Amino acid sequence: MKTLLVATALAASLGAASASTMTFNDIHGGFQYVENGIVAKVRETIIGVGFAPHGVDDTLHLDDSATSWPSSVSFAMVGTSLFNAVSFDVLPAGYRVYVNDHGAEMHIPPWENVLVRGFRGNELVAEDAFAMGTQPFTYLFNSSFASISQLTIGFTPTAQFFSNGYFCDAPCSHFNIDNVTLVGVAPVPIPASLPLFATGLGVMGLLGWRRKRKVAR
Repeated sequence: MKTLLVATALAASLGAASASTMTFNDIHGGFQYVENGIVAKVRETIIGVGFAPHGVDDTLHLDDSATSWPSSVSFAMVGTSLFNAVSFDVLPAGYRVYVNDHGAEMHIPPWENVLVRGFRGNELVAEDAFAMGTQPFTYLFNSSFASISQLTIGFTPTAQFFSNGYFCDAPCSHFNIDNVTLVGVAPVPIPASLPLFATGLGVMGLLGWRRKRKVAR
């Protein structure tokens, strides 16, 4: 019974959750964008323009080729150190490679081009790679992306490869993301009565031990 009461009191002090969604409704230039309690920062871009509208309204465009669009973006929550990553929408924009000595662009079957990572401090604690495919869909994070302090969305490393008998160089792809949903985990102060409760349990335990010792004598 004592153990159950302690567990209940501790559970009540662990934290409350609040969900936020970044919809990219007001994208503008720069390397940081804040919306609905979520802050997004450009981690990698070739030319250095950062956030800017592109093609599909109210979305964020990512491109792993030599363009001004970001190739990796990180997300965190304002006012809380830890959060759970829930989901985001993927809107494919196309796969392509360039063929050496021909200068032609080739469209090839999809590969696992999207890389998502979860960090707790500087430690990588979650990672997943998947193909963006050809149709829009909602990606759901698995349980390993819980209680993280930073989420990154970007591209898997690409390398030269052979396709259809040609040596292909600079494989690249691009897509838009939308509705990045995170759930903040905010600690709740420990109830003032909890230390007193714990002290009372300690005193009761001590009295019980002394009573048993006296009977034994």
